[in-house]
Amino acid sequence: MRPGVLGALAVADFRERVRRPAYLAILVSAIGLGYLAAPAVDGRWVILNAGNFRGVYDSAYVGTVTALAGMLWLTLGGFYVVRNAVARDEQTRVGQLLAATPLRMATYLAGKWLSNLMVFGSMLLALAGTALMMQLVRGESRAVDPVGLLVPFVLIALPVLAVTAAAAVFFETVRPLRGGLGNVVWFFGWLVFVFVGQGTDDLFGGLGIGEIRDSMRADIVAQHGGRANGEFALGLMYLDHPLRTFEWSGLDLSAGFVGGRIVFVLVAVVLATLGALWFGRFDPARGRLRVQPGAGAVPAGAVPAGVVPA
Repeated sequence: MRPGVLGALAVADFRERVRRPAYLAILVSAIGLGYLAAPAVDGRWVILNAGNFRGVYDSAYVGTVTALAGMLWLTLGGFYVVRNAVARDEQTRVGQLLAATPLRMATYLAGKWLSNLMVFGSMLLALAGTALMMQLVRGESRAVDPVGLLVPFVLIALPVLAVTAAAAVFFETVRPLRGGLGNVVWFFGWLVFVFVGQGTDDLFGGLGIGEIRDSMRADIVAQHGGRANGEFALGLMYLDHPLRTFEWSGLDLSAGFVGGRIVFVLVAVVLATLGALWFGRFDPARGRLRVQPGAGAVPAGAVPAGVVPA
């Protein structure tokens, strides 16, 4: 797998995707969730309810809750934005040109995964800017901690979105999941993740959310005693009364925690390239190519942008 080829594939695909209206729509909605992640002090709509408490709006807390909100939305809406990369190459017949080159399918699929991840990363970067803006606007703490602000995006949201990006590629290599069935499967899987996973320590703990919950509960108990007895809930909620505040010490970046994030990324790479075992290099004889009538054809001899022989 040549890094130069992989990077060229990913960058060319990324540039094409960020020009689409769907990208802008998902980005704007994600930024809107970032705004709701740090509501006004008397606000009733919240993203994170830590046992009827919220953290003081400093860099660590605002960055964390905004990253969680972004992760929650992008694992759903973002999946449908990035999941048609392979199908588009089929429809435009770029895939036929790629099949005629020495390009390995593992490299091709890894490039699509990296492109998906770049799309998600650009959205997370916009969310990080939103988090900084909301911290300054709310004014409870104007001391900006860049590390505390960015770490949740890098170590909580990005690894989960790396798996989402890989799943989008994997679904396109499994014929039954390439169409509407795959959309339905992902949607119901997301519902399980959001509504069932919050009560499952194995799932949320593995994502790093368990560590956030336990850390916040410890600080709430230390500052407010036994009154920290409410449920930890993640999602868009309307409350009867504003949340009380506590000062959160931030994530504990232990070796085990960071190692778990690295494992997530490695799993994503394996999942994204796994389809190379059966994906047919856009070979019509293997029943993989389904060109839509009237789809734009690539002129003979043309080379897709960013693709060079391996």
